[in-house]
Parts: sequence; structure tokens; C-alpha cells
Amino acid sequence: MEGKLPAEFLRLRQEVSEMVKSFQQHTDQIVYEYIDPFEGAKDTNSLVDEMKSFGITPEYIVQNQSQGVEQTVVFPWAMVNDGKRTMLIPLIQKNLGDNKQQKINRSIEHLEFQFYDALYKLAQKKKETIAVLTSHGASKDIVVADFMRSLQPYYQLAAFDLKALKNEPEKTIENLNRFKMLIVSNPTKAFTNEEKYLLDQYTLQGGKSMWMINPTSINRDSLFDISGKSIAVSKKYNLGDLFFKYGLKYRK
Repeated sequence: MEGKLPAEFLRLRQEVSEMVKSFQQHTDQIVYEYIDPFEGAKDTNSLVDEMKSFGITPEYIVQNQSQGVEQTVVFPWAMVNDGKRTMLIPLIQKNLGDNKQQKINRSIEHLEFQFYDALYKLAQKKKETIAVLTSHGASKDIVVADFMRSLQPYYQLAAFDLKALKNEPEKTIENLNRFKMLIVSNPTKAFTNEEKYLLDQYTLQGGKSMWMINPTSINRDSLFDISGKSIAVSKKYNLGDLFFKYGLKYRK
């Protein structure tokens, strides 16, 4: 974010500068500088290849000139380092179809989150462990892979089978209490009263849980019926009383 920059990127640079200065008002541990990656570079292509090897991709800005078209290569990235580790921060956030102004506006809106997220990751000394339910026909790994990848920078993930020790409830709740949270993604099989009791005890002892449930199922043949009509069938989870205890009620 140094050197010759298009006008819209100068605005982004100014916003970054103002934000970092606000950080410095609260701590003397932040030192920053702007770098022009083209300074001393042999040629643009070799520089782009080198930067890509570090995970830093360029932005190509095309501007119409009176006698042609000018293309500018910009590397809108920040690097945060605590002396041991380095985190890359993409300063550009965009959606397909954004024009220049929308792209810069969106990027400015995300600046604070991007920087705080990187600083949090650098300051994080230990990752809490989250359990992911694998019993009761819960979602297969491939279905929730993207969601789990988004959690991995912040948490350790471990598979948990609620039925593994069904004859040893004390051991099951002991194992479950080792986790800060239990994630239950789209189960397809009902929970027994004993299993609900264990989940209730886990919650009462401070455990948290995230439930992602689809209360209905539709047969594939019914979904693609040429008449355009489908029949949805209610799933039997046997969880109504457990959820109701915590103020949740779902309608069939």
C-alpha cells in the first residue's frame, strides 16, 4: 500500500492508517510501515510470482487513458508479525459483480474485523476443544467440511460418539465434559431418554451446544415428481421435551 496507487486505493490506505493509529492510542506495542513491493524489483512478472509464493495475490486495476488503457498492479495486503509468527491480512473484500466503489466500500467495512481476527490468532495461546457428534446419523464429514475448516484456526475439533459407551453413562458424561461445546449437525436418528439426560447434564454443568436440525425430510422421488408437488415427512428426534426445557419449541 505504498508507491503509485489508484485513487480508490489511496482511500483504502487512509482508512487503514486511521485504524492503526486508533490501535496505537491503546497500546505502544504496535509499530507499522507501508511497503512498496515494486521498489528494487527487477520486473513485474517475477515480482508477482514471488509474492504469490507467499500467498499474496495481486489486484489488477485497468484504467482508460486518452490514448489507450493502463494496467496497474497493486498488492493490497497487510502482514502482522509478533516476532514469531506472521499473519496475512487481505485488505480487499469483494463479491462477484462489485464495481470499484462497491469493492472499496466493502473492504473498508471489513477492515476492523480482518485486523482484529489476525491479532486474535497471534495472541491465542491455546485452542479450546469442540466435540462434533458423529453418532445418530449426523452429517458426514464431506457435508460439513467447509464449516469445520472455518473453525480450525480457532478451535481443536474432535469426533464424539454419544453411543460409544452406552452402558457406561458416567464415563460418557465425563468424556463429554472435556469439551467446551458440542456441535450436532443434522442428525437422522432419534435420541433416547438416557442420551437426552446426558446432554441435559452436560448443559447444566456449563457445556454449550450448537444444534443444526432439519425437522423434515423429502423423498427424492417426491421432490422431482413431474406434478410439481412434494410431500415432506416430519422427522422423529425425540428432542421436543429437552428443547422445551430451555425455552425452545418447534412446530411439526
